[in-house]
Amino acid sequence: MKKFLFMALAFFLAALPTAQSGSEGGRNAESPAPFTPFIERAYRLAQSISFSPNGEVMYLALNHREVLAHRGQEAGEDKPRLAIYSSRRSATGWSEPQALSFTGKHLDYEPTLSPDGRWLVFNSKRPWSPGQTEPRWNDLWIARWTGRDWGEPRRIDEVSTLEHEESYATLTKDGRMFYHRLRIEMQNGKEVEHSDIYESRMRNGRFSPPVRVEKISSELGEGDPCVAPDGSYLIFTRFDSARWRETCDLYVSFGQGRGWSEPLALTELNTAGPDFAAAVSPDGKWIYYRSNFQFMKRPLLPVLKAARARKEA
Repeated sequence: MKKFLFMALAFFLAALPTAQSGSEGGRNAESPAPFTPFIERAYRLAQSISFSPNGEVMYLALNHREVLAHRGQEAGEDKPRLAIYSSRRSATGWSEPQALSFTGKHLDYEPTLSPDGRWLVFNSKRPWSPGQTEPRWNDLWIARWTGRDWGEPRRIDEVSTLEHEESYATLTKDGRMFYHRLRIEMQNGKEVEHSDIYESRMRNGRFSPPVRVEKISSELGEGDPCVAPDGSYLIFTRFDSARWRETCDLYVSFGQGRGWSEPLALTELNTAGPDFAAAVSPDGKWIYYRSNFQFMKRPLLPVLKAARARKEA
């Protein structure tokens, strides 16, 4: 069975228009508006995004082969499908994306910055050690900012496993990392997916043993976590993996000490199509997410206010 993450990516790429407007949109309205930071089709956003603490640098994944072909460079099958890029904000929009120094050899995507900007965590199919082949599943890798560039990434051995896929990390200011783990079980001769959200704590680039977030994880699938820097809320997706496209919606759970409130559907954002891959601006004012494979931007505070009202009703 095709993993739901790659289902999402495949459907999204197939549904994209031939060009983008280059406008962020939605700055003064509470309704969602398309987020299209680049004009060139080759710079189509793949999955989620992340921002530097000051909001001036955006980290994103792009279809690496398309970018190379667009720039007149060799773009054969030996190149990874996705790589991690950065773009800087300017008075006229976002600059042309540039690949990070460590990416472009293996599948890298879904970058996320720590709130202080010192760490970059991302998904990758990099070999565990030199000379090995790429693993079957994605693992989580981490790189540290040296002051001039990103250092050499290391696999997060404390949470990554051979048997499962670990991906889509998000971090709080005090080092709590949330991510989702996808496992495959055989039932009646068929592969059945199960996806849950896990938590680990980072200290000096090292992580504690992960634990399943019981209040949020359920018999359905959960993924794509996005935590507030202060841990006050956790936005994620919930879905039936057998009917991902029809059931994938965004949910929120509010922090209660070290625990979480009962999850609530973000009805202000959810549509009849899949809604997923949330990211929040560093100032907490904007939410970016996929709605039926279109990347959208919307003011977040009214959405959270409405969800809290439903929680207290």
